[in-house]
Amino acid sequence: MARYLVLTPEWPDDTEERTVFVRDGFSLLAFLFPVPWLLLRRLWFHAIMILAATTGMSMLGASSGHGVAATLVTTLLFALVGLEANHWRAQRLIRHGYAESGIVHAASAADAEIIYFHDRAQLAPPPPEPAAMRRDKPVAGPAMPVRGGMVGLVGHRGDI
Repeated sequence: MARYLVLTPEWPDDTEERTVFVRDGFSLLAFLFPVPWLLLRRLWFHAIMILAATTGMSMLGASSGHGVAATLVTTLLFALVGLEANHWRAQRLIRHGYAESGIVHAASAADAEIIYFHDRAQLAPPPPEPAAMRRDKPVAGPAMPVRGGMVGLVGHRGDI
């Protein structure tokens, strides 16, 4: 099971529509395609830095004859991107007005969404009844204490 960070916007309109579930952990697509993944997630600074580091290492490895070492370092850099990409995405959303609402453990993002919104619906207070539906209960007099126990399905009052 994966862990998903739930981020909701701080502005009140369309909270359910704009809720984002970010998976905590390694991102395989960010490892395989780091720069396009970062650009699609609008992480411009990170994408530029990874592109510059990759280009610099490739040029340095080619000019010094250490191409294998440059490839190894580039692979380690891509592994770092795969490990940190979702964290960078969550931090970007928080900077843009989202707040952490919770953590959900689920098998997929769709399951995390179902679990989060189902639990939220269960915890929400019930809506107030309309005035036409309300039934005022009759006011009873002082209640007599119940003595004795139950006999079958019928309560037994032991009046002394």
